[in-house]
Amino acid sequence: MGYFSFRMNSTSLINYRFLTFINGSTVDLIGWRLPLQFIYSFEVFMLFTNFVEYIYTFYLLLRFRAMHSNLHILLLLYGGQYFFSMISRLFQVYFQFNGSESLDDATFDSLLYTANYTRTICLFIAFNMLPFLVFERCFATCFAGTYETDRHFWIPLTLISVMMPVCVLSAIAYINNWFPIYAHCILLIVLNIGGSLLLIIVTKCNIRLHNSYSTLEHHGLYSLSERFQVSENIKTCQWLSRIQGSILFFNVACVSILILEHISTNEKLIIMANVSFNILCTIYAAVTPIVVIIYTPEWTRETIRLWHLISPQSNCDHLDLRTTFGEEMSYSDKNIESKVYFDQLQRNLTKQAMEKSRKKQQRSPSWNNEEHEIFL
Repeated sequence: MGYFSFRMNSTSLINYRFLTFINGSTVDLIGWRLPLQFIYSFEVFMLFTNFVEYIYTFYLLLRFRAMHSNLHILLLLYGGQYFFSMISRLFQVYFQFNGSESLDDATFDSLLYTANYTRTICLFIAFNMLPFLVFERCFATCFAGTYETDRHFWIPLTLISVMMPVCVLSAIAYINNWFPIYAHCILLIVLNIGGSLLLIIVTKCNIRLHNSYSTLEHHGLYSLSERFQVSENIKTCQWLSRIQGSILFFNVACVSILILEHISTNEKLIIMANVSFNILCTIYAAVTPIVVIIYTPEWTRETIRLWHLISPQSNCDHLDLRTTFGEEMSYSDKNIESKVYFDQLQRNLTKQAMEKSRKKQQRSPSWNNEEHEIFL
């Protein structure tokens, strides 16, 4: 670790800011080498676990269209950046402890530049994504009448063409110290909180628009496709509001740790802040797909289906339920279960018809007897 620290302090790298760089000489001085090696080993394990998790998430994204195609494109970008971020982080962890001795200074510096730039840009994409997801819902509200039929593919392309330069330039400015770190962190926090507030406003606007359909004043003014799109907007905004809580928490927490790392003068506190940032980013990447899967019914059903295929069936999964007279109450074959259900329904309907006919017959003789007595 000390050799890595020595090479990091070369004149070619000294003017650049690195996300969560840990000085190896300081770690050896305070005796934290073994604990940090254990923490980094745990982080590497989580990174590989997240890799499998994101492969499965991309399977769900490509297999099931659970949201509008424009939002789907943004989510692909949101998840896709993590693969590059993860590879860059693995490189940094590997050369934090070993492997740099076999490389010359020029090769090592270029690899370190690439890893640092790649991970920083990817993290800025993740930190700035929430407002752009909400902007897509704003467009869906404005074009409610034609959003489902015309698709409007220019909307995600416009959002991406705005977001990517902003994220890349912000990352480059962060690395090269063009602006104080407070400017970056405050801007990220304001954007995320503003995106959350905008989501609340968009949701209320769609609910108010949906409620106006039932009034006589606006009756017949909206087409069926527009009403359907507004209903879908409400569902998607409610779905996004459940997800944005975790995104907002991790974004604000990670950015706050960067501020703590910058203002602190205690070496131990700086190291703890750096380690906390990396672990929190890894947990952030692990939690977000899980939250999305939980609140997306199509993905939840597919996950349960695959789990039942993988996990062995226990003997108590199927209960042999019977009535008092020994008749079966549950069936493994759905066709038999449907036939039994409709047979029971037919018997109930026949029984009700017979009871009505009997009551009618009971009323008819009494009327005939009274009529007979009158004529007598």
